[in-house]
Amino acid sequence: SHENLLSVAGELVLEEDEVFGGFTGLAKFPTVPALTFLSEQARAGNEGAMKFTSKTLDVYADSALRDSVDGGFFRYCSKSDFSEPHYERMLYDNAGLLYLYSRHGDSDRAGQLVEFLSSVLLVRGGLGSSQNSESRVDSLLVEGAYYRSSLPERAKLPTPSVDQKVLSGWNGLALSALVEAHIA
Repeated sequence: SHENLLSVAGELVLEEDEVFGGFTGLAKFPTVPALTFLSEQARAGNEGAMKFTSKTLDVYADSALRDSVDGGFFRYCSKSDFSEPHYERMLYDNAGLLYLYSRHGDSDRAGQLVEFLSSVLLVRGGLGSSQNSESRVDSLLVEGAYYRSSLPERAKLPTPSVDQKVLSGWNGLALSALVEAHIA
């Protein structure tokens, strides 16, 4: 019922990390399903859900969760202050965030995510499921070395590999997000 949905939205909003933003917790994941639910509640007129969703999307975009070079989002940050990212980049997270930034009228961030999906994750037959967190530096696999580098430095490094698996469910999420981006 409508009252139950309002209650659930209210409970989620109460989980806000008052200091660093996003949801409380030691690790910061981009909790797309909860934010999508809150975004729908915001569209139905829930002011608390709107405020929380908009603020959280801004926090995500301005934190180490997002690659400052190409705008793609990492799997999570291991610290509550959004530091120390785990550099793997998942299709489903980036598709869900593309949907949310598009829904909230953030064309800059949505545009960067469209570019990220099409230039980094595009493989034969669709979008690959993830991009690896490690890259080779002096013949050693190093976690995050590529992502900690500037754009000119990246040009000299091997790009982390993309998992070539094309998962229909995750590609469906991406197609839905791309439609939302086009509408926006």
